[in-house]
Amino acid sequence: MHFIGGITLNLSFVLYFFFYLPQLIANFRHNKCTDLSLGFHALLLISATADLYYAFGRIDQWQYRVVSLMMFYCLLVQHVHLMVEIESFRYGRLKLWALSLIVVLMLCVLFWVMQTPSAHGRLFVLMGWVERIGYWLYSVPQMIKNHQNKRADCLSPLFISIAIVTALCDSVSAWCLSWGPSSLYGAPVAVMLHLIL
Repeated sequence: MHFIGGITLNLSFVLYFFFYLPQLIANFRHNKCTDLSLGFHALLLISATADLYYAFGRIDQWQYRVVSLMMFYCLLVQHVHLMVEIESFRYGRLKLWALSLIVVLMLCVLFWVMQTPSAHGRLFVLMGWVERIGYWLYSVPQMIKNHQNKRADCLSPLFISIAIVTALCDSVSAWCLSWGPSSLYGAPVAVMLHLIL
């Protein structure tokens, strides 16, 4: 089982490394950034930040850590892009600056707790759940916005396809490599939500 988990971990590593790049490219190339739901972005960014806790405090595999950093970086790029388009969103200034503050606070706490990681095991598990729940729910605000706009062309089909395959790989890896319960039970839910999206 460990061998199979290693294979799916490496496959998801490659896919996750490029996971959000199709969406970033679509945002810049087709100027569809303003059609994204700020809830979609906020849940992804908070989840990616929480995943840094989980990756460096709970998971030993280096692949998971690299992917966690890459996802955070991609969402940070998208956040800057949304800040440029801040006036296009209703209450955009308030929402995006509040989100920025939350992420900065989360990063400050992360740097502080990493000084003594063994003393903060529960926090890392809690952040694993925050990450997982955010990754479960991020598609919901976008589904609502797509329904209101009567279109879904702001999302890259390649991003959605990669999201489905990586969620499947995550599910196998979590069970084969004995990851925490947030990964064990979260990945199958993510598969279903990505299929709906």
